[in-house]
Amino acid sequence: MAAQFFSSLADNALLVAAIALLMQADAPSWLTPYLKFFFVISYVLLAPYVGAFADRLPKGQVMFLANGVKIFGCVLMLWGVDPLVAYAVVGLGAAAYSPAKYGILTEYLPHRQLVLANGWIEGLTVASIILGTMITAMAASGGVSTFVVMSGRSKFSSFEDTVRLMRSPPSSVPNTIEVTVSPSIQPFATTSL
Repeated sequence: MAAQFFSSLADNALLVAAIALLMQADAPSWLTPYLKFFFVISYVLLAPYVGAFADRLPKGQVMFLANGVKIFGCVLMLWGVDPLVAYAVVGLGAAAYSPAKYGILTEYLPHRQLVLANGWIEGLTVASIILGTMITAMAASGGVSTFVVMSGRSKFSSFEDTVRLMRSPPSSVPNTIEVTVSPSIQPFATTSL
């Protein structure tokens, strides 16, 4: 879950960095919404293929490769490649990463814990989107390269977490998650799925 958090955090920080690069280059303001378009179009175009790709390889390996593509997009931005192109490359990596981040749960958790784990992944994704945007906005005084370097560091954190995950066999990962339920909602909570 840490890999997912850092990966999503970096994606959103990199979006703000790409926006800043467009502003720095005095690009027309209508280009800014196209950054997200170029990122999302990868999901649309690759949807029929990334699931099959993620099913053919171990999920940790897919996450590793996808993060490598995202890091390459970050490097492209540092090299001065058009932010639309660089962020589109990040979108390619994100599209490949997406099915693996959910598929890996089935490799490490029993079926009764999948709903809870999916909830945690979704919650961490939302938190990373908000946090990535806030941190990058606060770092704005450091210049655009600070954004990109910060995004790259977060990508490497995700990369490191994925490598650690790949090295640990599924049986060595604890298959329990401890959850405390608030007394006010306890009557509505269920212990079995």
